[in-house]
Amino acid sequence: MAQTERKSLYDFGQPFNFDETVGREAYVFVDERNGRLYLSSEAARKLGHDDGFPFNMHVAFKDGNIGLTKPTENVWADKRPARFDKRRYASARTFIKKLGVPGGKYVYDSYGNNWFVFRPEKDVRP
Repeated sequence: MAQTERKSLYDFGQPFNFDETVGREAYVFVDERNGRLYLSSEAARKLGHDDGFPFNMHVAFKDGNIGLTKPTENVWADKRPARFDKRRYASARTFIKKLGVPGGKYVYDSYGNNWFVFRPEKDVRP
């Protein structure tokens, strides 16, 4: 049997193409001080979780961007997913500190390889 090449768990895909139709309303906010992630209501809607709370998402940080994927859509995700509560907050202190994730707003950029990609707001043209 031929073995299939296993993709990286954090394969977001390239290039980025900021979705102007969504704008800056769909975002993830990294709260370094309290060690948590906040998901905007528009981002939750984009991810398909606008009314189903709590919910789980795998979170990754690569090349300065945050990626979110549903545990059911990423067969390589062997890590424990982040659990977002009804207020759309998830505890992520270890994730933030271990990977050195800078605090701030990350706006929705694109979807590819089953990953929703959010990049720093400062990287999106005005």
